[in-house]
Amino acid sequence: LVGIGSGALHASLHAVAQAGDELPMLYAAAMLAYCCADTFLIKKGMLRASGVLPWITALITSVNTLVYVASRDDFCIFAATFSLYAS
Repeated sequence: LVGIGSGALHASLHAVAQAGDELPMLYAAAMLAYCCADTFLIKKGMLRASGVLPWITALITSVNTLVYVASRDDFCIFAATFSLYAS
């Protein structure tokens, strides 16, 4: 998905294509953060927290998508949330 959105953005330079480029990057970073957190929690024996983690990740990603769509003209929203996921 990231490659398709990136190709669309660089071919058209439209705001919708920009969202198609940036949102999949946020989703990929969220999945990576989820996998790292889940592995950490399982290794620590925190299975109950590991069971709740998918719901927390879905909630954070949904809120992130809504904030992104509401403030699509502000690149800082994307940069800040991508930085949080990647750290």
